[in-house]
Amino acid sequence: MCCNGVVNLRPSGSPSYHECCGTVAFNKNSCTCSDGILSCGQCDGEDFDSTNQMCCNGNITPRPDPTCSARENNKCCGSVGFDNVAEMCCNGAVNARPDGYKVNNKCCGQQAFDNFANMCCDGVVNARPCGDPSNHECCGTVAFNQNKCQCNNKALVCI
Repeated sequence: MCCNGVVNLRPSGSPSYHECCGTVAFNKNSCTCSDGILSCGQCDGEDFDSTNQMCCNGNITPRPDPTCSARENNKCCGSVGFDNVAEMCCNGAVNARPDGYKVNNKCCGQQAFDNFANMCCDGVVNARPCGDPSNHECCGTVAFNQNKCQCNNKALVCI
């Protein structure tokens, strides 16, 4: 479908409901166009352009990447949108994803970290100690290897 010289995929639904809003094709059964602004949703009772915006906890926020192929990666973190491929949400704070495999990306409070190389101890990110990861423990905010040290009332005693 051509809208003001721009070729669009046909919207879903019956062709009798297809219209243009500026250069964008839409289904008038599920969206409205007013003064060239397309509204396909409501956020806390307010119309918004769901193509370029998203509703996060009642707040209208820009989509991090409004392209069709990436929209599924647009997620909410509190009241803001973020790209779940490049970023992650940690207790309401958006962080760049750490390097490494996504499965190892974890949160420590509001901070993102790579759980393969680091560990979280009482809200503090520590480098993993040497040795088998199954022996890695926390003593308060400090990471240690339980084969070499012991924790007694958050006090670390090493052999």
